[in-house]
Amino acid sequence: LFKNWLLTGMPLVLAGQPTEDTPLLEKQIASYKYKNDVLLYTDIDIPDLQSLTAGAYMLVYPKATGHDYPIRWAFSAGTAVVAAADPRLLEWAGDAVEKLDPTDINLLANSMMVLYKDEQTRSRLAEKGRELAAGLSRDATLEAYAAAIQQLLLQNG
Repeated sequence: LFKNWLLTGMPLVLAGQPTEDTPLLEKQIASYKYKNDVLLYTDIDIPDLQSLTAGAYMLVYPKATGHDYPIRWAFSAGTAVVAAADPRLLEWAGDAVEKLDPTDINLLANSMMVLYKDEQTRSRLAEKGRELAAGLSRDATLEAYAAAIQQLLLQNG
């Protein structure tokens, strides 16, 4: 739908580990009107996936898998994120992602369209992601632990 609505030449890149649905997806892409604009990368290694995420216009993460590293990579790179409204993700990502119901394909396409057309929204999400990523670093975590321990020591004298 996204490609139909916007008629953009921007490629749609699908990347990640293959699943039981990959053969069906490959078949659907082969018969898709805009198949030359769809790139499918399966069995991609982690450094390549990180680079792809960092260079993306947006990251679309429509299925909660419990593996949120691509979202963290996107935040670190300043890439806007559209993601499934999963409570585990929203607990730490909050309003740094454009939330969607992964069962509603029209909502998914609309969310992608909004970020493609509305540079302010895309930039706002990217900036919130960068801010969140800064707080998710190892150094920030160690500083938070040190502060909590100091507070406990002060309280227990």
